[in-house]
Amino acid sequence: MGFEVKPIILNKRFNPEALMERIEHNLSHPPIPAAIRYDEVVEEHLEKIWQGVLSKSKLDQGLDSAKPLATDIYWQVQKTRWQALKIIEGDQEYLMQLSNDELEAVQKEVKAIEKHRGQVAINVIADDRYGFIRGLVKDVVSVEDRQLDIFGRSG
Repeated sequence: MGFEVKPIILNKRFNPEALMERIEHNLSHPPIPAAIRYDEVVEEHLEKIWQGVLSKSKLDQGLDSAKPLATDIYWQVQKTRWQALKIIEGDQEYLMQLSNDELEAVQKEVKAIEKHRGQVAINVIADDRYGFIRGLVKDVVSVEDRQLDIFGRSG
């Protein structure tokens, strides 16, 4: 996901100074996390909502116009992408902020996503998120293969 993981065991020796150096480095140079990528058709319609309905003026909100940092721009883009996802999921807080024309445009995109995947949009987004999590867990978690008795104790 773009974040550094440092395994430590607190009842064994470790170098707290080295850990603090890594924390300080990551705070001063924040990593850019991985974004969940949806299938091509969902991404296309997400992009239309993101760029079409959520106008550029909303994208620029909160940025220092003199010289925004790359991380500031990234987080604003992610925030706006997140808002587009919330709109696709049918979040009333965001839908209430849209005009009738914008609502029509969103409904058109949502219907296209639902037609493509054969399920309601909120489930499409949830399925893809769970798929991302499943892949992430598969990549980073290792489990020892051990036999357990009927009480869950290892043998």
